[in-house]
Amino acid sequence: MFLLFDKETKDFCVATQAPFGLNTYDAFEVDDYDRNFSYSLIDGSPVKGERLLTIEDSPDILAKIEATKYQIDRKVEYDKLNQFELQYDDSLDGGTRWKDAIQAIKDKYPKP
Repeated sequence: MFLLFDKETKDFCVATQAPFGLNTYDAFEVDDYDRNFSYSLIDGSPVKGERLLTIEDSPDILAKIEATKYQIDRKVEYDKLNQFELQYDDSLDGGTRWKDAIQAIKDKYPKP
């Protein structure tokens, strides 16, 4: 397993089976990579850090994610709309295209 670190910031970026982007990343081969731990560069060598928190460590996180998932789903759909154009077209002819599009998204992803 190779750990790739940003050459400028020295931040850990990704673990991969084969190094890539070596003009952007410093690659270090490690035998004991564990995705449950953080990694950092110390004196030019990768060092395993603290154990990362998981959903198992805090079950209420999953409940919070589920309670707000509709917001993320709506945002993705809102971003696909050309809302200014819809509003402009509605202003010209008194239409409700923008309101209808927003309502359709809200209906598709209701609040829990």
